[in-house]
Amino acid sequence: MFSIKYHISLLTIILLTSPIFSQTVNDLYYSWESRPLKFLPAEIPLKECKSYLWIDSSETEKNIIPVYVINNSNKTLNFNGYQIVEIQQEFKTDDNSWQRTNSFFYGWCATSFQNNITIKPKEFYIYKDLIGNTNKKGIIRYTFVGTDIESSNIIWGSFDSMEVEIAKYDDISFMHCDADYLANVIINLPKPYKYSTNKFKNLTPHQDSVVIRIHNETIISNAINFLNRRFPEKVLEVMTIISKVKNHPLNMDAIDWLLNHRNK
Repeated sequence: MFSIKYHISLLTIILLTSPIFSQTVNDLYYSWESRPLKFLPAEIPLKECKSYLWIDSSETEKNIIPVYVINNSNKTLNFNGYQIVEIQQEFKTDDNSWQRTNSFFYGWCATSFQNNITIKPKEFYIYKDLIGNTNKKGIIRYTFVGTDIESSNIIWGSFDSMEVEIAKYDDISFMHCDADYLANVIINLPKPYKYSTNKFKNLTPHQDSVVIRIHNETIISNAINFLNRRFPEKVLEVMTIISKVKNHPLNMDAIDWLLNHRNK
């Protein structure tokens, strides 16, 4: 349910970057290949010996923001489809920190992630971010999560405040956070999401509470999967804590896990 928007976004990238759409030298979006820096728009500055992102607001189309990945260094940058979707929009909060504005959950089908993108030294690539519904405006930028590529310039843009909340507990967040963050999500539970406000109509209070509980239990289960994958040494500690919290939704699962763990 969560990843539909971003599957569409990735499909858009695949379709628009197909060579059959490439018509002119100036139409540089439509290729998986990088292009020499001499083809960059004149308004985009060149930072010496750096790899960085840049938003060219003059080329911002309706519902699509082109983000330039510029490699003005001497090393080749290689990314697969899983990594390229980690070019993420962020907004500046009131306390001057940055929060991601788009949630992303990896789908069960990996076909669309199999393309590799190579950005040679002194070349660039354009990533097109598909923008969905928005309800808030603010200062935004783009960051390539999990890399040392410099974040983009800032512009005034729109984003979805609900997506900001969901992004705190999505796959990208769980992939790059530390063990304590995952443990805190699992043990203390995330703030209930009012999905029913936007996704469902005419629910009774009981039905509304069920929808929220299902969504939150899904998030917690996903956090456990990431904890087990990335920090297996932490799982025993977390399961032990959950097994002692009787009102925790995964209390019985934790008890069963501990029993099976001790029997091995």
